[in-house]
Amino acid sequence: MTEVTAYKSSPMPLEPVHYRQLSKIMESIARKRNRTNENFSRAIQRLMKRCSQVSRRYGADVYIQARRNHRHYEFISTNDPSFPLAADALDKVYPVPVRKNQDSF
Repeated sequence: MTEVTAYKSSPMPLEPVHYRQLSKIMESIARKRNRTNENFSRAIQRLMKRCSQVSRRYGADVYIQARRNHRHYEFISTNDPSFPLAADALDKVYPVPVRKNQDSF
């Protein structure tokens, strides 16, 4: 069986490692688990918790909607049926709503 000697930057060499063991180690490093869904879930939970805090602390009605992979997430801080306003109704509101998009930050 072929042995490969791996060395660190230090002068002291590591023990010889078999090629099969080395390839398994390299595969496990390359195959990291995709945690995108878990990270997104946590981020949405933090965002909704923060919206709830803003609503309670400042008496603001908060509505936020996020969509990812055709799934919608909503947070509404009030049970008022007239909130949130429809998009066409928002155009008629004075003062004009402050709108932010990704380029605003």
